[in-house]
Amino acid sequence: MHSSLLPVLLTPREPAPGSSGGNKSSSSSGGGSKSSGGGGGGGAKSGGGSSRSAGGKSSSSSSNGGSGRAPGKSGGGSAFGAGVKQAPAQRAIPPGQPFAGRSEGGGTRDGIYGSRTYGSGYPSGYAPGFDGRGTYGMGFPYGYWPICWPVTYSGDQNNGNAKYLNGTEYADNSERPGGPLAMANFTSLMTPKSKFYIVADNDTISDLLSAIIVQCNASLDLTAAPSAGAPFNNTPRPEQVIQYYRASTIALSLEGYNNTATYGPEGTPDSSLPSNVDTLLMGCLNKTIGDTAAVYYSWDDGFGGKHKLAPGEIASIVVGSIFGGGVVLYYCLKVYIGTSRRR
Repeated sequence: MHSSLLPVLLTPREPAPGSSGGNKSSSSSGGGSKSSGGGGGGGAKSGGGSSRSAGGKSSSSSSNGGSGRAPGKSGGGSAFGAGVKQAPAQRAIPPGQPFAGRSEGGGTRDGIYGSRTYGSGYPSGYAPGFDGRGTYGMGFPYGYWPICWPVTYSGDQNNGNAKYLNGTEYADNSERPGGPLAMANFTSLMTPKSKFYIVADNDTISDLLSAIIVQCNASLDLTAAPSAGAPFNNTPRPEQVIQYYRASTIALSLEGYNNTATYGPEGTPDSSLPSNVDTLLMGCLNKTIGDTAAVYYSWDDGFGGKHKLAPGEIASIVVGSIFGGGVVLYYCLKVYIGTSRRR
């Protein structure tokens, strides 16, 4: 990050967008790798034999209800937000579950900041991706799945350097923890205006929107209403990202920014941010995301999650309750009629 762009409000606790934030990412450049730590509870590539599918299903499979699936679980889950400092300890996802054999847990609030590199921000214990960047075969330190970048932009599919963007491994639908990918945009008050985008799962976007409106309202152009929860439709683009968070499950981007390192060879330096970017709003967005984004998504699996019932489960409970109530009523009536006859 270029220090001349830092707003006064940023502190070492909230690194400037594009910096590594004290995590294990070795560089803030476009080629910077993620954690250099070994291990990973499932390894970098195989993911327990399911690196390109979830439990044997294609990542493009449709939703089966619920608000999203936590890694290793099916159905809904619970998010642990601003008051939570750390995810549960790292462990392997059990066999028979999506991404079995990979790791989940171990992320911290202090380590939530990545860099401008897709695949940055993983804690020690999670091995790097197949070329030192990207998320291929990785685990889930915060329980959420990485952003799914569709590699459909002009020239991307023929660019070998773009393979790490990994557009097919993680589902972009409601099976994703927190729901399908969504985005929100925020326009600054200053002239010329800066327009920022946040991409994450739908639940995270909804939570962040509320916090950003409160924390950053003095810098926001509220006449340009944020499009909260809008489906992610390839806008913004990966080369516009100025900061990844939570092991590349959240991205902050700047309209008009073009980081040539995104499609360059690993180690290519990041492009400079525009000199006229609104650093005040940028800093506020950066800090608010780091302070308030949920640090874990889990089921009731020993990690403290709470089971949120899926529609099918709710229907089963309702039908079972009606049937059970009918049986009880039948026997009550039978006893009542028998007693009346004896009188």
